[in-house]
Amino acid sequence: PGAARLNGLLAVALGRSGGDPSEIKAAIAAALKLDPACKEALLADGELLQRLGKPAEAEARFQELIQKGGDGFDVRQRLGDSLSARELYDKAQAEYTRAKALDPDRSEPYERLAKNFTKQKREAEALKELTAAAHLDIMDARLAADLVERLHGQKQWAQVIELGELALH
Repeated sequence: PGAARLNGLLAVALGRSGGDPSEIKAAIAAALKLDPACKEALLADGELLQRLGKPAEAEARFQELIQKGGDGFDVRQRLGDSLSARELYDKAQAEYTRAKALDPDRSEPYERLAKNFTKQKREAEALKELTAAAHLDIMDARLAADLVERLHGQKQWAQVIELGELALH
């Protein structure tokens, strides 16, 4: 199991650093040969499938990972991404909500929910999630700028001022 995990971690690292897909696949295959339930390899495979534009296959891999005990914030968020890519917005929303529950202090699932709601033209809900994300990650200028732009567009001046004051502190 130790060697499988090392190969799985190598696959994750290669994938997240933009490595060559063939090298990532080789590390995944080596890990799964040693341990068919290697969580790191299953995660790396799901991430690679997403990267290769295969969201349905990625979804299946993330579901398998969850079934094999690899549930967590990252998995639920990536599962939500796969579902959203397939325009299964309600299912994606459920996964992002699970990710929020697993780690409520991370801004990413709030941002993803905001994007999900925006794709559905549910601006009030998108704004609510983006506001929560901005309050969790006040140092992210990109997030703050997006929120200010949306608030400005809706002429919600009090919230624009509040966000500006939050950024100053």
